[in-house]
Amino acid sequence: GNYDEAVRLADELLAATPYESGPKVLKARVLLRTDRGDEAVRLLEDQVRQQPSDLDSLRALIGILDRRDEWGKVAQYGSRLVSEVPEDLDVALLAVTGALRAGD
Repeated sequence: GNYDEAVRLADELLAATPYESGPKVLKARVLLRTDRGDEAVRLLEDQVRQQPSDLDSLRALIGILDRRDEWGKVAQYGSRLVSEVPEDLDVALLAVTGALRAGD
């Protein structure tokens, strides 16, 4: 795929709608595809820090951290998401798994 073009388009969307989670999640996915996972994590961590109510970015961040085996952060962000959406069993299981694998 043309990932440079995808990043450019995602950046244009971000400039036009800086508070929307969709363009940030999209850019994070593109960054992952181009082996720039650290940038993807930083982008989404900044987003959830600046906008704690952005559950879409939080879910995307947890998914990336899960794939990267960053269990301590999976547990940290997963427990935060569980407190926001306690009825989501998948998130609860992921948070518990992260805590167990991180040794917490």
